[in-house]
Amino acid sequence: MTIWLDDLLDQISTAIVLAESGTETGKRLSFIIVDNAVEYLMKAYVESEARLVGQGMGKKIAKSDWEKKKRNFEDVLDFVYVEFKINASKTDILSYHNVRNKLYHDGLPISVNLRTIYRYMDQLKLLLKDLHDFEMTNDQWIKAAHDISKLIVGEEAKSSRNVIKYINQNGLIRFETDLSLADTVAISHAINAFSNNNGTEPSVEDIEIILAMSGHPLEGSVIRKRLDHLRSSGKLLLTKRLLKPSSVNDLKKKFVIHSVKTAT
Repeated sequence: MTIWLDDLLDQISTAIVLAESGTETGKRLSFIIVDNAVEYLMKAYVESEARLVGQGMGKKIAKSDWEKKKRNFEDVLDFVYVEFKINASKTDILSYHNVRNKLYHDGLPISVNLRTIYRYMDQLKLLLKDLHDFEMTNDQWIKAAHDISKLIVGEEAKSSRNVIKYINQNGLIRFETDLSLADTVAISHAINAFSNNNGTEPSVEDIEIILAMSGHPLEGSVIRKRLDHLRSSGKLLLTKRLLKPSSVNDLKKKFVIHSVKTAT
């Protein structure tokens, strides 16, 4: 996961913690953070992921022009909506940004209610999915917020965010993660990634290829033994190399799964 995306997830998690703090100051700061995250997401995506700034093939805007545009939220918003297919509401985002300006600049002890904060947060999450094809379940956001709250008060979070990316590159499946995975967990992800993409069970050879491409190579004989273990422990269907629904849910609870399609 890119550094900027990790930072963005921390911003959203922090906004959730502040929104639920029960204080007017917390809600006000939460809304400001959400707005900052929206702007941060758009700028970081244009610069670091789409790489549209500069000169040469694939570039859409000169660096000097981009630096001027970055000074105005609405200009950045307009540019993103022209360059990308966006489902998030441009009207709502701009309206919420204007509310944020009042909170930040007017110097009045005004606040926003939770419904408004979470509606803006929903637009942020939708924008994140639009641009980066990344989303988390409500349970995963709750866990992320819990971990951030522990860090804020100086306690170690119960667990780090376990992010894994499923990549479909022209039909070739692999996964990427900074985590060290046990063989059975790696095989579970290989099966899940393959079945999500193809709608059917993988062969042992398919699993072997996915693992090799993912930097977790295993011999076919080892894979078969691990599959037997997964089946005997109730993780796989009895007659197919597919995870049971409960096993898929377990993966989703333990990992943030990010599915991406790319082309060479």
